[in-house]
Amino acid sequence: MTKSIEQRIQDIVDNKTNEKAFIDYKMIEYDLSSKKKWEVVKDVIAMLNSEEAYGEDKFIIFGVVDATLYIKGLENKMTDDSEYQHLFEFIKPRPRIETGEVVLRKKD
Repeated sequence: MTKSIEQRIQDIVDNKTNEKAFIDYKMIEYDLSSKKKWEVVKDVIAMLNSEEAYGEDKFIIFGVVDATLYIKGLENKMTDDSEYQHLFEFIKPRPRIETGEVVLRKKD
């Protein structure tokens, strides 16, 4: 049985999987209203170009402190997917990218 994306993300966080070519943690979401919005494109391209991550699904998980893998959560609702999708149009060939919110349970 194939795990859902939500289950896979929960497993990554539960297992305190370190950052690697296909997993990146961000404490806060990208600021898409500033020049820093291109950081998301840079991060996605880096993941796409990684030989280590070839053929793997890739995850950028917001609301997790990357040093300790503590689940902090996001203070605000996540930016609408359409704003991210617009930026991803600048990546050629255009990758298939999904964004969304996953409510994580904290593991005791």
